[in-house]
Amino acid sequence: MKKIFSLFSYLKANSLYTTKTDIWSLGITAIEIAQGEPPLSNKKPMFAMEIIKKNPSPVLDKPHKWSRDFNDFIAKCLIKSSPDQTTRSASTRTS
Repeated sequence: MKKIFSLFSYLKANSLYTTKTDIWSLGITAIEIAQGEPPLSNKKPMFAMEIIKKNPSPVLDKPHKWSRDFNDFIAKCLIKSSPDQTTRSASTRTS
């Protein structure tokens, strides 16, 4: 039986949980529903988290099989931004 890693528990315990976490999770769930398994499911959980931090956001393996709207929805759910980037972006707009 495959061990289940609870990313939610990790994030909650480390005060990293925000509504962005739910949106990210929705995007990953959409990929899982479309493909039958989540991205990086063949990797150990902690290794998968490192890959996610260092690499571009996951995408569908065969995006051409899905509508542009579905691909865009996933891309929007899986936008990576740190609080620092958000602050920089907001200050740039007001300057």
